[in-house]
Amino acid sequence: GTMGGLFLDGEESPALEDISKWTVEDVCSFVSNLSGCTEYTQVFRDQAIDGETLPLLTEEHLLNNMGLKLGPALKIRSQVARRLGRVLCMAGLPLALPLPPRAPEREAAAEPRPASTGSVASPFGPVPPSRGSPK
Repeated sequence: GTMGGLFLDGEESPALEDISKWTVEDVCSFVSNLSGCTEYTQVFRDQAIDGETLPLLTEEHLLNNMGLKLGPALKIRSQVARRLGRVLCMAGLPLALPLPPRAPEREAAAEPRPASTGSVASPFGPVPPSRGSPK
């Protein structure tokens, strides 16, 4: 079995591997072991993709520069991200993911408003003085 996905064909646990130390041949072996990606092994060898450059590859690089189909490109990026995540988690480092850019109007709305002096302000603006019930 795969023991929770930590072992790949009896090799040592990828969770303990440091991808940045992989050679071009290590990367080619990684790619050839992913289903549907074997045919692209030579492309990674030709482009001299090692462990330092593998995590830097974007979908655009894989699709436009290296000629991969979308499925294999996404699979490779996903597997690299999972391995990087496991290494960071094993090292006790927080996993920082890029956040999508926020719209400027949302940023302005998120800024704290100046504190009111005296009474407690309603989050909905000034509260009109209460009136008696209409007759």
